Amino acid sequence: MGHEQLELGFETEAKKEEEPRFAVEYLTIAECALIARCHERTIRRAIECGELRAGRIRGGGSTRGFFRIRRVDLDSWIFANAA
Repeated sequence: MGHEQLELGFETEAKKEEEPRFAVEYLTIAECALIARCHERTIRRAIECGELRAGRIRGGGSTRGFFRIRRVDLDSWIFANAA
């Protein structure tokens, strides 16, 4: 039985290596608004108050940067507010 567990663990490691390294989907505020069927301002408010998790990408020069939201976080926010 110990040998079977070892083989199973090896197969699991091999599958992990085959997955793309950056398989996470990041969305813009406009894309999130389309998916959630709401206004972009609603998405921005949810980010500002901490309901929706987002990361900021700094822009070069004088731009203030852009937000990127993971699809998983958007789905969690949508379904949390659906109730």
